[in-house]
Amino acid sequence: MNEMDGKEVTKNFSADKSELGFEYQFYFFLWKLLEMKTGETVSWEVKDDVSLDLPDGTSYLFQVKHTIQKKSDGMMANLTDLDSDLWKTLSNWSQIINSKGDMPKQKAFLKKTFFVLASNKSEKTESITRMIENYVNGEVNFLELKKKIIEFQTKSENEMLKKYIGSLLKLDDEVLILFIKHIQFQLEENDLIKKCKNSILEKMIPLDKVDLVYDSLYSNIRNDNYITIKNGEIVSISFENFQKKYRRCFEKYRSGELVIKRFIPEMPDKIEEQTFIKQLVEIGDIENDDLTTQMEYTKFKLLLERNLEEWCQSGEITGLERDDYFTDGINQWENEFRSKYRGLVDSSLYNEKGLQIIDELRKKNLCIKNQQLPTAMSNGTFYHLADVPEIGFRKDWEDKYAK
Repeated sequence: MNEMDGKEVTKNFSADKSELGFEYQFYFFLWKLLEMKTGETVSWEVKDDVSLDLPDGTSYLFQVKHTIQKKSDGMMANLTDLDSDLWKTLSNWSQIINSKGDMPKQKAFLKKTFFVLASNKSEKTESITRMIENYVNGEVNFLELKKKIIEFQTKSENEMLKKYIGSLLKLDDEVLILFIKHIQFQLEENDLIKKCKNSILEKMIPLDKVDLVYDSLYSNIRNDNYITIKNGEIVSISFENFQKKYRRCFEKYRSGELVIKRFIPEMPDKIEEQTFIKQLVEIGDIENDDLTTQMEYTKFKLLLERNLEEWCQSGEITGLERDDYFTDGINQWENEFRSKYRGLVDSSLYNEKGLQIIDELRKKNLCIKNQQLPTAMSNGTFYHLADVPEIGFRKDWEDKYAK
C-alpha cells in the first residue's frame, strides 16, 4: 500500500466513524420520540444533540457519543477518566451555563436543567463518572470530588483535556455543585434499534408488525427532518404533533389492514418473452421494442405477486382468499370479453376489441378482504392472469397462448 492509499483508507475510516455516530444520534432521537409523554417535546440539534422539554419547564440535554472501539472481551470500550468525550461534553455544558449570565441566572437555569451523557461506551467500576454518581447519591462530598477533578487536570499531559477540565473548574462552587448534581450518565446503550422496537411493541402493535411500524417511522421522520433542516427550520416535535403527524404509521398496522410493501423487483431476463407482454404487443397496446412500458407493466405484475405471496405466508390472507381474488378478476375479465365479442365473427376486429377490453380492465380497482387495491396492483392482477395465462384479449387467445 502506498502513502496515498493509506491516507485514503484513513479518510474513509474516519468518514465511516462519523456516519455511525450520526446514525447512533438519530436512533437515540427516535427512541426519545417514542418514549414521549403528553406535553413533552423532543428536539434534534437545538439545545444539544438531543433535548427533552417537560411541561413544567424542566429540560434534559443529551450529549450522544458513539464508539466502535472494543475491549478484548468484546464489550465496548470504557468511558475512561481521561476520555475526551467526557471532558469535552462537561466543558460544553459549562459554557452553556456561563452563557446564562450572572450567578443567580446560572442557578435558575440549573434548577430546571439536567445534563445526560448517553453513549454505547462501558463504565468502569472505579471512575470519575461513578464518583459523580456517588456524589449525587450523597456517598462522596463535594471537596473530594473537586480534588479528584483537579488531579486529573494536573496529571494530564493533553493540553486540550486540561482546557476542557478548566472550563468546568471556572464555574463558581455554588454553580458547580448544582451542575454536578444534575449530571446523569446513560452508558452501555448498545442496541437503540431494539429499544425503539420495544417502545413500538408497548403501543399495542402486534409483534409481527413491529418491524413494519419501525421502518415506516424511520423513513418518514428521517425524510421530514431533512426537509425541515433544508428549509432552515429547527427539528422540534411535541407529543401532540408526533401523534398527529405519525399516528398513521401505527394505525394501519393495528387495524388489520393489508400493508403493501414496496420493493425493487427482480426483472425477468427477457421481458418481451412474457406471455402477457406478447398478448399486449399483438393487439397493439404496446410496441415490441418499447422496453420502458414493458418494464413498468412487469413491475405492476411483480408488485401484485410479491405482496399476495407475503400476505399468504404471514397468514394475513388464506390461500382460499387469494384464489377467490383471482376468480373475481377472471369474472370481471369474462364480462368484458363476452360483451366485446358477442356476435362478432370478423377476425380483423380482434385487435380493436382486445384494446377495448384491456382499456376497461385498467379502470377497475379490485378488492381483497374488503380492501381496495391501488390501480397498479389491480392492473398487475390482469397482467398476471394474462401471463399464466387464464385470460386473453383476442377472441382466439387460447389457440395462441394457452398451454
